[in-house]
Amino acid sequence: MSNNDSFIPPFSNDTFFSLMSKYNGMPDVFRNLVDIQVDNMRSIGKVQQSSLESIQKIASHQQNIFSQIMEKTTTMANDMMQNPDPKAALIMGAENIQRSYETTLASVNEISELIRKSSTETNNILRDSAKQSLNEMHGVQQKVSNAS
Repeated sequence: MSNNDSFIPPFSNDTFFSLMSKYNGMPDVFRNLVDIQVDNMRSIGKVQQSSLESIQKIASHQQNIFSQIMEKTTTMANDMMQNPDPKAALIMGAENIQRSYETTLASVNEISELIRKSSTETNNILRDSAKQSLNEMHGVQQKVSNAS
């Protein structure tokens, strides 16, 4: 490794900012831009929190659905085994399978609705943040234009 390293980390001294201070408040503009980015990062945090909460709700709902399906399947199997008439047991089994299928579809629809709501909420947070950032950027741009 060479000792003649010419790399200087950016902003390692105040030269950049002292140069920019000659240009009508540019450091304020940079501060405004940093503030906008901080707000954007907060929005990303909100999206992550919202997504995590939604994932937890969906996982919990799926677990409940699975438990219900297992209970119903066990009950249906026991009912079929206790029926002495094989034909009646077969008919009962077919009816139970149809009810189970309908229940499963309804449950899948509920989960799909939870996912849709989560996606909508996430999109709304991102859209609102983008609107706010663009408005703030426009304000910064006007400050720079007015200062020139």
